[in-house]
Amino acid sequence: MAKRNPYDFGYFGALNNALRERAAEKFHDPIVTKAYWLPINLPNALFLRESVQTAGKLEYRVCNKAKLGYLFFILAGIGSAFTITGTRIATGELHQFKTYTQLLFSIVIAVVGVVMARHAKDIVFDVGQGIFRKGASLLDEDGSMQNMNSCYISDIHAIQLIPVHNSGSPGSYATYTYAMNLVLTSGKRIPVFNHSFRDRLLDDAHDIGTLIQRPVWDLIDESMDVYKVRAFKCGSILS
Repeated sequence: MAKRNPYDFGYFGALNNALRERAAEKFHDPIVTKAYWLPINLPNALFLRESVQTAGKLEYRVCNKAKLGYLFFILAGIGSAFTITGTRIATGELHQFKTYTQLLFSIVIAVVGVVMARHAKDIVFDVGQGIFRKGASLLDEDGSMQNMNSCYISDIHAIQLIPVHNSGSPGSYATYTYAMNLVLTSGKRIPVFNHSFRDRLLDDAHDIGTLIQRPVWDLIDESMDVYKVRAFKCGSILS
């Protein structure tokens, strides 16, 4: 039995339909109705990247500062665990509740570093090879992508820009980040990245759209308007 998408029914289904209507009015494209317009529920956090553009290729590389940050979390967690273990063995307090609590905290720190490092992948738009990829883009024998976050540029229909509501009731005191997704001809979306700064996202979207010759679907203002109206009608469900 296929898993139901929560954006197809209930409150979020109605919200997504309202956003689709706004998008259809603005972009006049039949693919609009195939795509979802709420944020993708995938790890798409803010990572420090630097852009590098060459002929026919645009890369967003995870910068060394970010890599050092992830490594710090991992080493701090592991080092702390070894230090606590050694100290508790020496004092005969290894099998006490406080020791287990401290070790668990150390493990959590290390795991956070590993998770961030795993999801911080280089993002590449390579027109020469005709491929968009996050991390490695492995191909099956039939030429299909093994990486769910990679695709052929020929399959990209548009670049979607939407807000991601983080906290506060939608309105004057709400905080947002801004997400870029690729909308494929099938209507499927692939997350590219989020930005804290809207202007930076718009600049990146323009650069990518120019490179791969695809339209930018900017529905940020319209989405925030819909969020405000729905929040006032239904309470702060989005917060």
